[in-house]
Amino acid sequence: MVAGAVSFRPAGTVEWDSATPNYPLPIGDHLWTERNARAEVDLGDAVVRLGPQTDVGILNLEDRTIQLRVTSGVVNIHLRD
Repeated sequence: MVAGAVSFRPAGTVEWDSATPNYPLPIGDHLWTERNARAEVDLGDAVVRLGPQTDVGILNLEDRTIQLRVTSGVVNIHLRD
């Protein structure tokens, strides 16, 4: 889910582009939500919701491990059973 201006930066690049729903996010990718924007990322066993002005990088995605780097903003994580 993407609401408002959400940007995406693929791993290994310095250029940002507009985020699109249902785009796969591998390790090293980053997301940024602008003011008044929100995003939701489904990671299988977890749903990560990004609040406005949030910068998140994906550090690790394994079967039982999810590591994110939140450098600014607010993140809400919901773990499924």
